[in-house]
Amino acid sequence: MTTAPTPRMRPVDRLLVLDDVGPTRRDRIRPETRRAYLYLAPATLVVGGLLVWPAIRTVVDSLTIGCRGVCLGNFTDAWSDPLARRALLRTLAWAVALPVVLTAVGYLLAVVSRRVRRAGVLTVLLVAPMALPMLATAVAFRLLYDPDPSRGLVTALTGRVIGSDAPQALGPGLVTFAMMSAFVWAYLGLSVVVFRRVLDAIPSQQVSMIMAETGRRREVYRWLYWPILRRVAALLVGLAGLFSARSFDLLLALVPGSSQPAGEVLALHVWRYGAGPTAGPAAALSVLWFAVLALTVVLPLISFRAQWRMPPVDVTVWDRHLPARYSGLRHRLAQALCVAAIVLWLIPAALLVFASLHADATLATDGLSGALSLASFGQVLGAGGMLGNYLGTGLFALLVAVLVVAFAGPAAYALGWLRPPGRGALLTVVVVCATVPVQAITIPLVQTLGTARLSGTGQAFVLAHLALGIPLTTALLYGAFGSLSPEQMRQAAIHHGAEAAGPGRATLMQVGPNLFAAGVLQFVQVWNDVAVGLLFAPPQLSPIGLSLLGQLRYYTTGSGHVAAATVLFSVVPLVAVMAARKQIVRLLMAGVSGNWQAKPTKR
Repeated sequence: MTTAPTPRMRPVDRLLVLDDVGPTRRDRIRPETRRAYLYLAPATLVVGGLLVWPAIRTVVDSLTIGCRGVCLGNFTDAWSDPLARRALLRTLAWAVALPVVLTAVGYLLAVVSRRVRRAGVLTVLLVAPMALPMLATAVAFRLLYDPDPSRGLVTALTGRVIGSDAPQALGPGLVTFAMMSAFVWAYLGLSVVVFRRVLDAIPSQQVSMIMAETGRRREVYRWLYWPILRRVAALLVGLAGLFSARSFDLLLALVPGSSQPAGEVLALHVWRYGAGPTAGPAAALSVLWFAVLALTVVLPLISFRAQWRMPPVDVTVWDRHLPARYSGLRHRLAQALCVAAIVLWLIPAALLVFASLHADATLATDGLSGALSLASFGQVLGAGGMLGNYLGTGLFALLVAVLVVAFAGPAAYALGWLRPPGRGALLTVVVVCATVPVQAITIPLVQTLGTARLSGTGQAFVLAHLALGIPLTTALLYGAFGSLSPEQMRQAAIHHGAEAAGPGRATLMQVGPNLFAAGVLQFVQVWNDVAVGLLFAPPQLSPIGLSLLGQLRYYTTGSGHVAAATVLFSVVPLVAVMAARKQIVRLLMAGVSGNWQAKPTKR
């Protein structure tokens, strides 16, 4: 008697080790740890050599420059300098006040916009400034606050209300307020969209169940809204703190030179005094800057460690929890608030476009009331090499975006899904690295690149962008990979032989939109960049941001062509972000909603 041959075991039938400790989301296939570290290796080499090591060198320099051995003299000298001390205190104010304002006002507008009709216009208008370069925001608000009442709308209005004694918005007394208002205009849309996405995803069955059991509305906020919104607020506070550290472009382009000392933050102070005899105190300020940013970003994200899961509801179809619309006076107040927000967010952009439709001479003599013309656009497009700068910047940004996603994707996959030992510590290091400002590590990074004979080359420019872009992209993609379900990975194992071999088709199909969104964000970041280009761009490369920054020297007599160049500079990132806005919101929400959003039970 012959026995039938044993069929070959399929990959899905192999012994799979499951993690049965902890919440349900950790019930995943555990691959070999060595493979996880293999995926982390490329990103670790780049970030470790070009970001972590220069940061360590900065800490060492702050303790050793000008000292015999190790001392705190540089910190004492930095604090005793009035200009440096005020810059540090302003940086603290930015890091604390702006995230709170963005989160609170964003939540208010998100709640109100859900109760009025056609609020989608408000969301689109609020999101659009986030895509604009900080230089474009600075030019728009410089026109808005221009001391000349024929060009500055705010100056004209305050002059009519208060008189000729009205304080100048770009003067020493109000320059910090002017900068913060521009920053809020740029990033408030992110808070509104994320809060709207979360509030709309909460199922009405869950709200009805809690109301039926408790009979009190506040219990709904206590048991349902608060655990969810706390995590969202933590994400937004962390991102706002990170964005506030990158206010270098805004201060450099918005504030006139005479008022810059009154609004100077560490981003500009360290850039100015980071070399020469002030290198030691500048390194000490950089270390304090590290500490402020790390606390601002890392502490709010600690709440992400708390595991909370929405109780399951036995329904077949989920419907979005859209609250009843306001009626009467409350409805009119909500509509008035939305209309006011729309008008306020339209004014700076409309003023920038309107100013670009004037010739330089007309704008200088007659202001915005002068005759309209396309001469400024012709002057910008007719300048030698301008179209080449646009094309070169676009290709360079595309190259960097592809490389960053290629390095950050495997690292995020290893941290978010493979979960190697020490994952928590590694993730903390990633988040801290994402907060490192380029101005604080410029000198050690230049020395490191010089050791490899790359200083002043295009390769050094690419490597600097890679080192700064990989940590943030990894942190964003971590949530996307971390929210994958075990069924998707088992499907990948069926198609590709073993889960540990890497992400399969099912995984890439699920995470593909997130990878695309991360690439778009990195492309926009490189396109909008000024700081890295100012410090590392070789002479043969001329990013469009640096060209626009150079034209700002002629703002007083050439504000027409500066506005036209700014409009052209803003078109590419605006189109990219608006086209991928759904994928970008999905990427930002992956780490938040993936942990709490329940799935409907199939009957």
